[in-house]
Amino acid sequence: MVDRLGFVDVCSGAGGMASGLESAGFSPVLLLDNKHQACETLLANRPHWNVVCEDLIEFLPEEHPETLDVDLLSAGLPRVKSSAASYPSSTRRQPLPHLGLRPLLIPTEKRTPPA
Repeated sequence: MVDRLGFVDVCSGAGGMASGLESAGFSPVLLLDNKHQACETLLANRPHWNVVCEDLIEFLPEEHPETLDVDLLSAGLPRVKSSAASYPSSTRRQPLPHLGLRPLLIPTEKRTPPA
């Protein structure tokens, strides 16, 4: 019998991606989310899953050695609040501090290409 591929899912939310991966043949090793309600939902639907309710920044893989040798790391995008669009542009262009990334800015006005 072939072992199923294991995965860790961060920013798991209610578990939609993890559920899809499980249906596709993957085995959840650990699911991580910092929202208490999301963790409760995960455990209510899949009580056998290893759910950790903790912020990703504070998560220490050494405390969860089963996560060190997985086949897939999946990550749901954290929900972006609509108020993020109202921040001054100078704030929006700052790199995300812990990742060194800049957010992608998508123009909201329709532009006509030059003739």
